[in-house]
Amino acid sequence: MRCTFKNGIKNLQKLNVMCSSLALFEDDILDEYISPVSAAELFLSEAVAKRKDALMKTVSFLGTIIHNDTVTTKQKDGILHMLGVIGNVLIKKKAFVNQLENMIVQYLFPELQSQTAFLRARACYALRNFSKLEYTNHDNSVRCLTYLINCLCNDTSLPVKVEAAMALNLFMSDSDTGEKGKAIIVPHLQIIVMRIIEIIRQTEIDDVMIVLQKIVGLFDQELQPIAVQMTSQLVEFFKHVVCSENSSNDESKTEERTVAAMGVLNTLDTIVSCMGEKPEVSLKRNLNC
Repeated sequence: MRCTFKNGIKNLQKLNVMCSSLALFEDDILDEYISPVSAAELFLSEAVAKRKDALMKTVSFLGTIIHNDTVTTKQKDGILHMLGVIGNVLIKKKAFVNQLENMIVQYLFPELQSQTAFLRARACYALRNFSKLEYTNHDNSVRCLTYLINCLCNDTSLPVKVEAAMALNLFMSDSDTGEKGKAIIVPHLQIIVMRIIEIIRQTEIDDVMIVLQKIVGLFDQELQPIAVQMTSQLVEFFKHVVCSENSSNDESKTEERTVAAMGVLNTLDTIVSCMGEKPEVSLKRNLNC
């Protein structure tokens, strides 16, 4: 009787594990059908990380295409996309790491100035996974940050601005930017912040909100002169989001706006935490909708 009971419990536990695994498996399949691009990115990333010859074959394939004189803009987009996906693997491989700086200078930097907007956006995207690269030539590090700042602050294409903001966030976190990097960023800091707030208001992308929080945390002293302006714009955006949320009957839109509203509140909290106690900064706004 005891054995039967114990076996029943074990079988029930196995069934629960199987059901949980199946649920996760079904979710993964659903995500892949919804976003085939994400599925392809995951497949490529896993392949080059776990198959010894996959990385070399992928790099050789990309080299063959990119050195072709008849390469099209769509093919360039695909190459940059694949480079961005495998970048975090390439940067860990001794066989490739010494070649990455030249590769970035030769193939990514020119596309950051391309006449084609989606190539500029893709080049910004590709640079994300190379943010940990330590440049042997400091001038190249300066060029990289300068190009990203230019794409964020001066580009007319919204996707380019979004990708530049996301890439710049990683470079501020991961690269050997340090004080030299800050010296490049600080002269453009106010316009960088204003552009990011514009992007947030246009897109309501939560990840861009996180970029703003990071910048406020890193440059609280330098941002004091525009702290009130930043807060005022974020408060106005918060009111817009809340009013839109209350008037919407679309549940998915309501959820998205709830996330956006929470992101704004978190950003305001970051500003207050970093600057609220400084006597020269006055943050006085009424939240009325």
